[in-house]
Amino acid sequence: MLKFSLGMTRMDKVKNDYIRATAQVRWFGDKAREARLRWFGHVQRRDAGYIWRRMLKMELPGKRRGGGL
Repeated sequence: MLKFSLGMTRMDKVKNDYIRATAQVRWFGDKAREARLRWFGHVQRRDAGYIWRRMLKMELPGKRRGGGL
């Protein structure tokens, strides 16, 4: 979509990094991290009885698996 909006085609063989810099767009991962931190700050400002704030501080019994799964 960025290539199209800048008037480029795939035939121009322009790298994505150059297109992002030209359009002044950040990586999706950065935008997702920013939204997650915004949500976390919102939860931290709520009172101590708020359910999500209690869940953040909750300790679960047993061992935690590694590897992301």
